[in-house]
Amino acid sequence: MGADGLMREKEVTEKVSTTPEHFAVFKEEFLRWVDIFGLKGWEIFFEHKDPPETCRAYIGYTLTGRCATAYLSPEWINFSEPPTDAMVRKVAFHEACELLLARFNILCQERSVQRDEIREELHAIIRTMENVLFPKYQEASV
Repeated sequence: MGADGLMREKEVTEKVSTTPEHFAVFKEEFLRWVDIFGLKGWEIFFEHKDPPETCRAYIGYTLTGRCATAYLSPEWINFSEPPTDAMVRKVAFHEACELLLARFNILCQERSVQRDEIREELHAIIRTMENVLFPKYQEASV
């Protein structure tokens, strides 16, 4: 909050860089989750450059052509230490989850969407989670 009492965007204090090795980890982890989630109906591209928004990573997609581009930003702001492979893997997982939810996201933004379309997509996502996550955690709890 500024001296005038208004909220301000956080000022960029430090930047750290991601490396080509981080980008390789990002692609590998993203594709691992694409495989786990069964997102086989997409053509996926990768970019190690500034994404359209200020963030660590970003996924852009078009539903019509089923094309997606996953970006890893070469600079992360407000970090004092270099990114770790674990941090890069986590942002790759986040972007893969966004791709999983892409159609649901678009449906929720449409004015003319039918309630049944949202429920259908919601259940498609839940079935994916049931088939991917539930068996692993069920085995662990038995």
